[in-house]
Amino acid sequence: MGTESSSSVASTIFGIILLIILVLPTFLLSRITKIEHDDFHDQWEKDGRPHGMPFWFPLKEMSALGFRSYPWFVGTWWLFKTPEWTKNHETAAKLLRYYRIVSYLVYSGLIGVCLLLLLSAPR
Repeated sequence: MGTESSSSVASTIFGIILLIILVLPTFLLSRITKIEHDDFHDQWEKDGRPHGMPFWFPLKEMSALGFRSYPWFVGTWWLFKTPEWTKNHETAAKLLRYYRIVSYLVYSGLIGVCLLLLLSAPR
């Protein structure tokens, strides 16, 4: 009975850590897009009015059909290219750096799990 209990606790802890790791990039992207909206509104418009789903929505700019752009397009682009507006905004630059680190860790972990599953599959 002790093994089942410790296994359940370990699974719960692993699940909580995994949830935090998967939610963290979304939270960071929400914060970055909010800064872009609030402090660099013209650039936010040019980027297609991204929003930080599900943590932040610019309610004033919502149309009946929703937004013109999906936030992950901009978020994916920001993984590889630093927007000019972040270079002089200390908080945005720091959040972008954290967003990149966490996203790279998540993607690396997903690729690693896929490789392990492929390599361990019976032949």
